[in-house]
Amino acid sequence: MKLAVQLRDGQMLYRCPYHGQMWGMAIKTPQHSECTYCWVMYFLKLEAVTPVGKKEELMYNLNRDMTEVNKLEQRGNLDLEIYRNPKVTVELDPADADFLRAKS
Repeated sequence: MKLAVQLRDGQMLYRCPYHGQMWGMAIKTPQHSECTYCWVMYFLKLEAVTPVGKKEELMYNLNRDMTEVNKLEQRGNLDLEIYRNPKVTVELDPADADFLRAKS
């Protein structure tokens, strides 16, 4: 937490010692995806913005997923390729588009 700074208004500023402040939504993964500090700050920020009633579920899911990834890697079955600049697209089917229009 020594890399997270609490501002006077109570907000927390999360910063990587190499890449600076992390701006934007907590659900946005780090731009510098190979930097350990960026990932630590990402998870601190994610935990900080998770509602109190959802924190236990978040930690349970993270622990479960990381345990599974470790097991796959130990068995040699982990086929994960990390791209420096991934390109992600989202395609909505008509039901998703209708749902999002109704929410806004």
